Amino acid sequence: ELSAWLGGMNQYNGGDTDGAFWLSGYDGGGFPVDRIGRGSIWVPNNSTTILGTITPSAMRKFAGKLPEDGQLQRFIPVMSTRDVIGENRKPVAGLWDAYCTIIENLSGLRYGDERGISLSQGAQDVYVDFLEWLYSVKFSNVFDGAMKSHLSKMQGMAPRLMLLYHMVYAAKHKDRFPSPEIPREIAEQVCALLKDWMLGHIMEFWTNVIGQSAHSEHVGWIAGYILAHDSE
Repeated sequence: ELSAWLGGMNQYNGGDTDGAFWLSGYDGGGFPVDRIGRGSIWVPNNSTTILGTITPSAMRKFAGKLPEDGQLQRFIPVMSTRDVIGENRKPVAGLWDAYCTIIENLSGLRYGDERGISLSQGAQDVYVDFLEWLYSVKFSNVFDGAMKSHLSKMQGMAPRLMLLYHMVYAAKHKDRFPSPEIPREIAEQVCALLKDWMLGHIMEFWTNVIGQSAHSEHVGWIAGYILAHDSE
């Protein structure tokens, strides 16, 4: 429940140290933790993933109280467009077991190459095309303020998601040592996800939940069209 998390931000330390911690957790890397009367510890890699739910009205209430540090723009918003009557149906056979197997295999992945994992030439070409599209969208005079800042985060989200997809693919196929290059096919999947799906949810979030767009009428219509038609 994100309401409790947002409501407790900086409530017990009198400063903005909570925000600094969570921002650090987005990028990873070392982080010092000072414990009063108990000494200090060093976290070698503070990498944190936050998954939660919140109602639009509660999000709207907290948004105006949060510091403008880009915390909200680091989330991937998923908007529920409408309420529907649920169906009473059997779960997909084997789905849970398949998920657990992938998670278990992910924990066993090993990569000893100091060069790390990089984009293949084909994946780089796809990424460059994506960046050209992203810049054209950002500077189209439709987006402004915090929404444009959120779109800017998509530049870094794309390679993060490509790496995630690459690792999941290796885990699914039980490849203990993933390929050192991310293939073009994975880059295409990720860029399609960002363009055809994520853009609409970002627009819906900032326009109809937060209400921070000078062109809210136009942006709201575009967001609704994308969410309804699953297209650019």
